[in-house]
Amino acid sequence: YQRRVHGTLSECLFFFGHMTKGTSSFGKHNGRTHTLCKRCGLRAFHRQKKRCASCGFPSAKLRRWNWSEKAKRRHKIGTGRMRHLTKVFNGMRRRALQDRAGVHRRVKTKSNRKMLARRRATITKKCSSKVFLRTLVIRHVHSSCT
Repeated sequence: YQRRVHGTLSECLFFFGHMTKGTSSFGKHNGRTHTLCKRCGLRAFHRQKKRCASCGFPSAKLRRWNWSEKAKRRHKIGTGRMRHLTKVFNGMRRRALQDRAGVHRRVKTKSNRKMLARRRATITKKCSSKVFLRTLVIRHVHSSCT
């Protein structure tokens, strides 16, 4: 049994003599499977599965596996902006420096607030000019808060 092939010899060799898994196939890879993720910002959100390959969005918990130490390192605390923790650390540092210098820190309590309100009331009685009053109150509030 012989199979008849129509076409030139080069066409026959192309269809039957080559394995077309490599270079010629890669030219057809022009679609996008993944797009940007809303949570992590990486191009890892699978458009058909609707799941991020990096962080696991939309699941509530972050995607994290013990078999990938490097991936865990990339998403650790300290690799992002640390908006809240930066404030916490700065406050701790400031308080430590104040304690070392012996600066007395005023604790914000109800009694302190009442005392400040009384001081403001006495200032308003004494001052007649509104502009002068505003500057006095602002200066007093700023000096008592620090």
